[in-house]
Amino acid sequence: MKETDQKHKVAEKSTKESDLATAKKDLRITQEELQAAMEYYEKLKPDCEVKVMSYAEKKAAREAEIESLKEALTLLVGN
Repeated sequence: MKETDQKHKVAEKSTKESDLATAKKDLRITQEELQAAMEYYEKLKPDCEVKVMSYAEKKAAREAEIESLKEALTLLVGN
């Protein structure tokens, strides 16, 4: 009876070790996929973030546009 019990325990240990090895392999693969996804995310992140212009930048852009429109109007009226 003890020999049978020992055989069952050895078989159970072998099964558990195999399950552990499989779980470690799955964990490693999942961590590699996560790392690759995070690197890709960090690469895309700057393109996706909203860059808010300061008041001074908005004002300068608006003034440049107004000046450009005045020049276009002058060219149109002159023709």
